[in-house]
Amino acid sequence: MSTLTNFVGCVKNNIRSKKSYVDVAFSLLIEKCLIILLNEGFILGYNQLNTRTFRVFLKYFKGRSVINDLNCISLPGFRKY
Repeated sequence: MSTLTNFVGCVKNNIRSKKSYVDVAFSLLIEKCLIILLNEGFILGYNQLNTRTFRVFLKYFKGRSVINDLNCISLPGFRKY
């Protein structure tokens, strides 16, 4: 399983559990995705806890997550993010 797929799964599981944050593994690709999510207003922010972990602060509006769905779209032999 790729780190990006693991990231998406962790975020979706923590949104369902109404958690305020999620800890995910460090990756430069995940950091670029977090920058996009932050700039678009889907997360409150993120911190790098150590050299291997990010803490992502999830955003809610009126008790509902602002992220409705998050998916990795890929084809065999070709990854789309």
